[in-house]
Amino acid sequence: MYIQRLGDAVKEARTRRDLSQNTLAERTHVSLRTISDIENYRATPWLDSLCSLASYLSLSVDAVVNNRKEYNGSSTLQQVPKE
Repeated sequence: MYIQRLGDAVKEARTRRDLSQNTLAERTHVSLRTISDIENYRATPWLDSLCSLASYLSLSVDAVVNNRKEYNGSSTLQQVPKE
């Protein structure tokens, strides 16, 4: 269920920042179609797209993949602290 956890994590982080899919696509240089497919569990992104999204949204890919539930009450992701 990695694909579902990833889709939920991306969507939750995007909506928490009040971003549209289009805005996220522009800011991360990931196609709108890819973001939509990730959020709707239809695609597994290429590594470069995943890294770009994770970096911009401050997501821990490890937390999503390993289903850690350590983000401020969220059941889908763990935020990477910015230093």
